Amino acid sequence: MALDDGDYGIGFVLVDEFSMIAFISAIEALRLANRVTDAKPYAWIALSSDGRPVCASNGIEISVDASLNNAPQLDAVFICGGVDIQNHEDRAVMAGLRRRV
Repeated sequence: MALDDGDYGIGFVLVDEFSMIAFISAIEALRLANRVTDAKPYAWIALSSDGRPVCASNGIEISVDASLNNAPQLDAVFICGGVDIQNHEDRAVMAGLRRRV
């Protein structure tokens, strides 16, 4: 989904072996909120540390819109991890998050 002026822009940073159900549930809640309003206030993009696709814990690969460092200005950023998040420490993601605070 493209981000337009006036949107509440949300970025989802996908980490290797992220939980698909958490990611999809968050997006579906935003999609349904947009559906019941005429304004469609929420927009979201999927991000990764390097802009390349990320594989979820269920084995499905998800394409992303950009790397965290190349993402547009966002109102909120969520990290989508999984059960073994400690095994996927990513310095690029941590640095990108620090720059956005």
